[in-house]
Amino acid sequence: MSAYFTLVQKHSAHMVVDAAVYLPDFTLTNVNATKATALVTLPAVITVTGADVVQRLLAEVIERQFSSYEELVSSSEALLTAFREIAVAHLDGDACSTLSMIGWSTLQNAPCAHSIYLWTDGPARDEWLRNSALLPGFDPSAVQAEFEDVSANITGSPMPDVSKLSDICFEVRAPDDYTPQVDLLHILEAARRTPIDGKLGVGGAAVLSSIDASGITQRVIHRWDEDRVGEKITPQPIDWKTWRAAREPRAEVIEFSGLSRLQRERMQKKAAKRDRLNGR
Repeated sequence: MSAYFTLVQKHSAHMVVDAAVYLPDFTLTNVNATKATALVTLPAVITVTGADVVQRLLAEVIERQFSSYEELVSSSEALLTAFREIAVAHLDGDACSTLSMIGWSTLQNAPCAHSIYLWTDGPARDEWLRNSALLPGFDPSAVQAEFEDVSANITGSPMPDVSKLSDICFEVRAPDDYTPQVDLLHILEAARRTPIDGKLGVGGAAVLSSIDASGITQRVIHRWDEDRVGEKITPQPIDWKTWRAAREPRAEVIEFSGLSRLQRERMQKKAAKRDRLNGR
């Protein structure tokens, strides 16, 4: 089980994943796994839950068959077929897997995110399923059997209990008011403490992928050094208020006295550029 969360803002889209791989009893076998693949032939990043071979093979299919994110979205049936066939072949006949993607639409000149949920229940069946969203009033009836846009707010899995977000000092905001490297890590830390089948399976490292008009960046934004191969994940206690306060962006104080008008304008432009790069 991989942990992933996506966030789409006005000028960029972001995805955070963990890096842990473990045995059925949740004993760690790898704490540096690559779970987010930046595609070469089109502006997109994908992650797939389940066996890593499914993600690798699906990435190859996408790069071979599609040349733009628009083409990928418009060819949802072809993607669904490829995903189903690969999942059934490599997941012991139980095609339970989720594909999550962030991308850049050159046609709309905007970021976007989509998700597919695939499962087997008796005879194989599959549908596109919208992920649970951190959005007040989310209506489960909005789920449809089609390629689904999940750009509304932070989406992903395993999603912490929305009713308990205040307990971890997480504030639901408008997408553009989030700071991706802080808020997505915050949710991932909560997911790290969310049991999967009674066990904890989120760890290793937090890897943030971001996409905008200029391209894709990927970076490790946190490592859980306490996670070790051969052991099980045991998260350290967190004081959520202190954790949040230590990472909350602080307003930069710019002293304008003594500067010329041109110097002030240059400094303001630099500050605005930093905000755009940080997704704000």
